[in-house]
Amino acid sequence: MIFPHLDERQRRLLVGAEARAWGRGGIRAVARAAGLREGTVSRGVSEVDSGADPPGRARMVGGGRKRLTELDPGLRPALSAAPPIPYTAHHEAELHIHRGGPSRRKPAGGHPPTPTLDEMLLITVLKTRFGLPRRVLVELFGTSHGPIAKAERQIRPLLEQHKHHIEPAHTSLRTLTEFTQLAAAHGITLTPGTKPARQ
Repeated sequence: MIFPHLDERQRRLLVGAEARAWGRGGIRAVARAAGLREGTVSRGVSEVDSGADPPGRARMVGGGRKRLTELDPGLRPALSAAPPIPYTAHHEAELHIHRGGPSRRKPAGGHPPTPTLDEMLLITVLKTRFGLPRRVLVELFGTSHGPIAKAERQIRPLLEQHKHHIEPAHTSLRTLTEFTQLAAAHGITLTPGTKPARQ
């Protein structure tokens, strides 16, 4: 059918010509058959009868849907007041929901696993609080340098945005052994992740 390929004015002209050919009661019959308002068909008949040259646009000035900000004047201030979500964090959240969980490394190798949101937060806290080097975080979480750096880049601005300050510890830890010993002293047993195939 040609109807879906026409713009609004062309559709009006088509139904207007059809209603004109139908004769008496044509506007109502064509409107019902085409699923349009009788006013639209009537306007099409008028445009066919006028024989005027087609204008440069299909709609009249001011036609079409109103902007949401015109329908609800309070919408723009409400959106402006909402805290912005960095695109990458928003995108990761959408992917997480779509997958039903975090991306995980294939058993046969390939790319290292992507840290979950909880792991990204923990990576940032450990880096800020204890000054753990990236190589230690890579070994601890079984990933590579890229996801560790990405976690810091994404989480740190969110913490700052919500005015959450992480106080650095008095002693910095430089090795996985030092961190494991500190955890054991507090009754926590750590199981570092599997070292990735490539870094």
